[in-house]
Amino acid sequence: MTFKACVRCGQEEFLKEYFETTSVSTIIRESGFSFDMPCDGRGVCGNCAVIIEGCASDVNDDESLALGERLKLGYRLACFAKVSGDCVITVPKSVSPDFKGDSSVRVKPDPISGDKPCFACAVDVGTTTVALRYFSLPDGKLIFGDSADNPQRIHGADVISRIDGSSDKHKALSDMINRALADSAKRFGKEIEFYVIAANTIMLHFLAGFDPSDIATAPFTPKSLFGNMIGNRYYMRCADAYIGGDAIASVIQSGMLDFDEPAVLLDVGTNNECFLWDGKRLYGCSTPAGPAFEGASISCGMPARGGAICKIDEADGEISITTVDENAKASGLCASGLIDAIAYLLKNKYVAFDGSVIKPIPSFDGVTLKPEDIAELQLAKSAVCAGILTLIEHANLTPESIKRLYVTGSFGRGLNVNNAELIGLLPKGFASLPYYAVEGAIGGASMALLSKNYLFESETIAEMTEVVELADSDCFAGLFIENMYFGECQ
Repeated sequence: MTFKACVRCGQEEFLKEYFETTSVSTIIRESGFSFDMPCDGRGVCGNCAVIIEGCASDVNDDESLALGERLKLGYRLACFAKVSGDCVITVPKSVSPDFKGDSSVRVKPDPISGDKPCFACAVDVGTTTVALRYFSLPDGKLIFGDSADNPQRIHGADVISRIDGSSDKHKALSDMINRALADSAKRFGKEIEFYVIAANTIMLHFLAGFDPSDIATAPFTPKSLFGNMIGNRYYMRCADAYIGGDAIASVIQSGMLDFDEPAVLLDVGTNNECFLWDGKRLYGCSTPAGPAFEGASISCGMPARGGAICKIDEADGEISITTVDENAKASGLCASGLIDAIAYLLKNKYVAFDGSVIKPIPSFDGVTLKPEDIAELQLAKSAVCAGILTLIEHANLTPESIKRLYVTGSFGRGLNVNNAELIGLLPKGFASLPYYAVEGAIGGASMALLSKNYLFESETIAEMTEVVELADSDCFAGLFIENMYFGECQ
């Protein structure tokens, strides 16, 4: 017996006929709609909630525990639920932050195209989102900005989840991300002569059609560190397998190397990179913080879009909530909101500094953290803080010698540094440093597109970066344990 499954996303629908019981995750993947499945359908994150109307399988104990109160509202987890009859599956419509039109790129154009009149595009391919900027050359005028979800999210929140699989899966992932670039170019509507692409090393492999499997297992050897043209695309140089071209682009855009005083740059996301500039040498590391800051391992976590709570303020005992889209109802916590929420719980003694829950946790406009979310954040923030301190020790410096702090992207713009220090994400004293929320990879890619000097400089920076491997570092392991408690950094 056949049945019809309809996937609904906003005003759009996908309809297909099936001949046997089929998992909801499979149907959503076939629909082509952008959708988060952070654990790639392994049933361990609880973040793939959808509403199913029709003939669905029974709820099991694991699904019931993961959904909690959402179960009463008709939600099911796409990775658990199966359908065997006519049904309608409603997936949330993704809302990305609007492009603001100011690239913050202030360079005299000397583009890779030379004097040739053409259009070119700078791209930041993140694990969650893709940002694009289209320029006319050689005048360097910004014509159009675009952003889109990385369609690979349906195969996992982190790049390792995406690597895990067959060559057929890798080809599908490669096709997905290249199609996203092609779709954006269609929206721009003009032929693109050159691209400059900043992305992590694994994402660059997908874009270039290389097999990234070797990066997932020791000795973590990439097929290429790039810094070259392939077709009409320049792939920005990576420092190693886990410090990619996007991180190098962030260093370029920050301008931190223009000063002879020690500074730290954090690029916090699904992949967490940290750089330390001591005035003469650049050190870098990739911290194993997991996907907590992208919301994948947090029950109410989500990327910084739509109804994500990005800021929590407290005054006279009252809290105020700000979402990324201020007109949207709160539906989860993005990274900056998560940090503010934990800080609020600490200040008001809902949670002890060891992470234990002292009294029932309140909700933030209906969004509530679970004890396991708090434990997950402890692991993530401790890894970031320990990474910073390991670089400082490796460079024979002290935390007090750091003079500037740079944090990239939307995370940097939304970060309350006092709360970040309170929860132990930043070492003690860092909240009082001169703070620079820098644009990061898309800005650096734009600079490399518009100026050959910056393009060559990015290659030099990647080559000069002394990569500190944390996996085998006794220093990092000790600091990670020392900094596990909230507010006990250093």
